[in-house]
Amino acid sequence: MKRTVFSSIVTTLLLAITSQASTASEADYQIEFGFGLFETDYTSPAGNTAELSGSIIAFEYFLDTVNVRNQPLAEAWFMNRIGSFGVAFGEADYDQKDRSGEIDLNVLGFTYMQPGSPLYLDFYYTTGSEEYDFKPGYSFIDYSNDLTSTSVTLGYFVKQNTLFVFEYESAKYEHSPAAYSQFDYTRKETNLKVKHLAPSGNGTMLNIIGLVGKTTYDEKTKADTDNTVMGFEVDFYPNSTTSIGGTFEQTTGDDNGYKGKKVGLQGKLFLTPKFSIAVEFSEFSGKGTSSDKDAINLTANIRM
Repeated sequence: MKRTVFSSIVTTLLLAITSQASTASEADYQIEFGFGLFETDYTSPAGNTAELSGSIIAFEYFLDTVNVRNQPLAEAWFMNRIGSFGVAFGEADYDQKDRSGEIDLNVLGFTYMQPGSPLYLDFYYTTGSEEYDFKPGYSFIDYSNDLTSTSVTLGYFVKQNTLFVFEYESAKYEHSPAAYSQFDYTRKETNLKVKHLAPSGNGTMLNIIGLVGKTTYDEKTKADTDNTVMGFEVDFYPNSTTSIGGTFEQTTGDDNGYKGKKVGLQGKLFLTPKFSIAVEFSEFSGKGTSSDKDAINLTANIRM
């Protein structure tokens, strides 16, 4: 049903903007709205299954007009170094054998970039809540979990389209009622990333992102655990309106439910210079106590 809703939204938005001309100046934009649907299926090592599905709405305002010129439409903001601020709101439903849940998420973000400056900065503040109810036949107390997260990224353009960044995020998870407070924990994540856009001949382009990072989980009643993440993403732009790519991530370290390997495929298509659709498939193969995950994300964006 959710995919049918998504198709209807795509059709409505497309009909609303297909009359726009496709010249470079009329493809320029300063505002972007996004709508997405996602679904993730989980399978634990014991064979138990669960499903998470939901939607997200996002708004982003750029601090100057983004000039698309003769470049990939999806990368114009980066190549022009235009900063922005934005908000996003998400909600999801969770279901497994013994419980069901509702999840809400709110994100506020700001990115600083400026033409001619090599500096990059972004800041994100996230709040969220999870409410879980046990199903009939399970005599457990219903519980909730509140999230507060702050993320800061500092970066430097070493070349025109090559950016190195250092990311730090601190997230706190608090459970209630008091009987569940023993499961409270904090997550601290540090990442080093590099993003490079490179011409690949005949007007095509490659977007390459590399990642190495470390995540520490500090739980109330257990010893701290650490994971190391290494990965990369590659997107190929055969023209300015289309991209297709893949991702790979390997998570190693303590057996805390997060170890495993992720492989993904993604693609994006601008049906007009100001309207795009995108799809992403990913598969996570868990190791040890980690669950396997199959995920699909569908998004649509409109620019103004």
